[in-house]
Order: sequence, then C-alpha cells, then structure tokens
Amino acid sequence: MIRERPFGTIANPDHKPKGIFVSMRDTNPLAPDLEFALKGREHDFEAGVKALEAFAPVHCVKAEGPHPAGNIGTIVAALDPINKGECVWTVNAQDVANIGRWVMTGEYRPERLISVGGPTAKTPHYYRVLCGACLQRISDAQLIDSCYPQLNTEHLTLNTRIISGSVLSGTQIAPDGFLGMYDQQVCFIEEGDQYDFMGWLMPSFKKYSFSNTFLSGILRPFKALEPLIPIKPSYNFNTNVHGSVRPFLFTGSFERVFPFDIYPLQLIKACIVGDVELQEKLGIYEVEPEDFALCEFIDPSKTEIQTIIREALEVLRKEAIA
Repeated sequence: MIRERPFGTIANPDHKPKGIFVSMRDTNPLAPDLEFALKGREHDFEAGVKALEAFAPVHCVKAEGPHPAGNIGTIVAALDPINKGECVWTVNAQDVANIGRWVMTGEYRPERLISVGGPTAKTPHYYRVLCGACLQRISDAQLIDSCYPQLNTEHLTLNTRIISGSVLSGTQIAPDGFLGMYDQQVCFIEEGDQYDFMGWLMPSFKKYSFSNTFLSGILRPFKALEPLIPIKPSYNFNTNVHGSVRPFLFTGSFERVFPFDIYPLQLIKACIVGDVELQEKLGIYEVEPEDFALCEFIDPSKTEIQTIIREALEVLRKEAIA
C-alpha cells in the first residue's frame, strides 16, 4: 500500500525516502470525506503514522482549495519537490489506519470506506469494503435498470460506464469488476454515445465548456451571486469527448488548472517526442498521470495526456533500472 515517487511504483524497501506524504483530503469529484472515513479509527491512524516514522518523516497534509489541491503530487511539489536521484513515499490515509491496526493487533485487514455515486447512480452511497472487492452487488444496487448496460429512464435510454477511481483518472470496469488497489470511489456516468444535432454549433446551457464555447459559459460569472440571484449552472456530464483527435494546440489553458511550477504543455511535447533530457529539465520526476487529469479534461485537442505521461515515466524507470 506504500507507493514511491517518481514513477508511481510500489515502494522499494531498499530505498531511503526523504519523506512520507499522506493527503488528508481527497478533492476528486465525488470522492469520500476522509474525516468521515477515519471516524472511530483515530488510534489506528496514529499507530500507522508512528510505524511509518521508522522509515522517514511523515507529513499528513489537509489541503485547501479546489481539485487538484488534494492530489499527493500537488502536496509534494508544494512542500518538498522531487529532484533527480531523490524519492518520496506516499500512502492513502485509510491505508495508514490499516497499517496501524496491523501493528497494534497483528491483524492486517485492508478495509476501505468508498463513495459510490455519479449522474447515473440510483442512490449515491458509502460502502465499507475490502480492497480489491468484487463490485457486483454494488453495481446491481446502483444501476437504474438491472439489465446492464442499458439504463431505462423516464426520458430516454442511456448507457452507463462504471469507473473504479476518480471519473477524471480512474479505470473502466465491468459491473462484476473489482475495486482498484488504490481506489476509494466508484463512479457511474452516462456513456457519451448519443450525439447532438450540429454538435458544438448548437448553443447549449447544459454543456460545460472551459473556453466558453457554449452559452452555458455566461452563467458561470453569476455563480458567486447565488445567495442573491437564484441562478445555478447545471451541466449534463458524460464520457463524450465532443470531437475527434486534432493537432496539439497551444491555448494557454493548461497553466490555469495545472498546480505545478513547471510548463505542462512543453513537458507533454517532450514526452511525445521522447526527449529524455528535456523531460528531466522540465520536471518529469515530480509528476504522475493523475496530475494531468484536468489538463486532459479541458484539452481541445482530445489528446490522451495521462497515457503519454505514463509511457514516458515507464521509459525513464526502465532506464534507471538498467
């Protein structure tokens, strides 16, 4: 349950980390409240922290602000950035409590409180499960219609996608699939297989657009006036990328959602062309794919940025081993 940065691998016990980081707030959409998840497990958590302190100083950080403030990568970059040749370990807060329970009782029980929700979930709910549990019974309870993947509602027929982990960076699974090893949420979201007439040319108040392509963008400035003006933007989110892959455009938008003090677009391009030296200069050792989830979400070029970053990190990891 202990991971190592850079590269996002299982921690190597032969390595000496300069710190162990624990995020006490998950800012992903629909993520569980960690204070609620750890309620009643305070002694387990404290014992886990003490056990981890035998390896390196432990930093438990509750980040403030919108996503990705709670990402462990954001926290590490703000407190102690990783340079070449250095490493840090990271642990999920609930796994710290599991380690503490094991230390105190000798029983290792990988228990986890997960949040289950999303636009197509019947009843968003918390479930306490074991890590890697089969989600068949949860899927049966949450799908609007048991005839998966067809979801029949009052208005139209929808398909749904089940995601283990964050809707921004999780993994698609089958209804009888399993919870990811490090995941603490399951999302149900509509498949984007229904296309609108004329696509982006049609004005819409229900489509979210970071660049204000749709008329829904004019409602966002009024969000701060909700106590005075009863206007609240409401968007229909699904998995549709609204277009095909396009040339990689320079828009300047990535910097608005990327929390690191590095150049995200230039780093992505360096990963695409395989320039290892330039990747190192641009801070490749500080990042993991999930740190680019918002960049991928707003990317008008529809580029699979997280896949590009993961492949580049794998090349660097294999070269480091060699």
